[in-house]
Amino acid sequence: MSWDLFRDEVVQSLQGVPSLTCASMKDVPGMEDADGLRSGDAFFGVIKRGRLFFRVDDATRPPYEEAGSGPLRLKAGILETYYEVPFDVREDPLELRQWAGRAVKAAKKPPAA
Repeated sequence: MSWDLFRDEVVQSLQGVPSLTCASMKDVPGMEDADGLRSGDAFFGVIKRGRLFFRVDDATRPPYEEAGSGPLRLKAGILETYYEVPFDVREDPLELRQWAGRAVKAAKKPPAA
């Protein structure tokens, strides 16, 4: 499957997320081959090379870890605030939208001090 097709399928599965947008991150160093997901002003997800990552916080991270998912790894380091969405969640549009809703809420929280 091409990365563009994967992105399109993810966006289609996320229909119903309020004010959903998906845009290239080509101008962000280390993310040139990625697309960002937003719900309004909340940046909640990254699609990178056929993989989907959602924003996490201390409350939402455990289900990702229990599923064996890990954080987004870039050449410059590890982004601990974004974890890969488990395959079985990606395959169920209803569950995917529920996880996306939690990612949007995590993205709207102020950064920890």
